[in-house]
Amino acid sequence: MGQKVKFDHAILGYQERLDEMQAAFLRVKLRCLDEQVAGRLRVAARYAELLGRTPLTLPGEDAAGRHAYYMYTVLAPDRDALAAHLTKRGIGNTVIYPRLVTQAGAYANLPWRSGPIPVARGLPEKLLSLPMFAELTDAEIDRVGAAISEFYGTA
Repeated sequence: MGQKVKFDHAILGYQERLDEMQAAFLRVKLRCLDEQVAGRLRVAARYAELLGRTPLTLPGEDAAGRHAYYMYTVLAPDRDALAAHLTKRGIGNTVIYPRLVTQAGAYANLPWRSGPIPVARGLPEKLLSLPMFAELTDAEIDRVGAAISEFYGTA
């Protein structure tokens, strides 16, 4: 909503649609939720094991144990070069927020837009989402880990 260019929100918008058909599909999918979350936790644990020696900042552990790893987003030094390295090897990756949300036009009149948020301002150039879905095989996860370790010279 409010986007003519991806990630450039000109106006505030909301996505609050859920028709009967979508609700019916989601009700069926809900039966597999625990299995899907368990699969994502398995993938995240393997990533943590493989990537722990790299300079990536990995997602933090959820002390309450409820993290579902909808995405596996890391902070990556030299993010664009790493993304190109992964893409060249056929490994999907995504830059989800190329700039701060507060920099979108929809927030232009809000007083906190230009506030002192130095930590947040340094994040967009480092954020990178790695492949994450419950059905990733160990071989696929290992391939991602090996490519990242190769890039950073930590193999």
